[in-house]
Amino acid sequence: MTVQKMLEDLIEKGFSQHAIAKRVGTTQPTIHRALKGSDTRYETGKEIEAMHHQETRPETVEHLDGIRPQEKLEHEQANPR
Repeated sequence: MTVQKMLEDLIEKGFSQHAIAKRVGTTQPTIHRALKGSDTRYETGKEIEAMHHQETRPETVEHLDGIRPQEKLEHEQANPR
């Protein structure tokens, strides 16, 4: 997966460019350029990758209805319509 795609995913999840930059130790303009397809430093790319992994794992992602995927499955199995 590209850095650009990982950043798009994080923004879709509600992170601002500024928040991503602060968390990965770079500047907002660097994140903006990466979103446009520019190359990033190896270290920055690895930090973005780590953030993406942490924030998009199913066990840490809460959906809009507030129920995590496994909990939702268990809830649906216990409460069939």
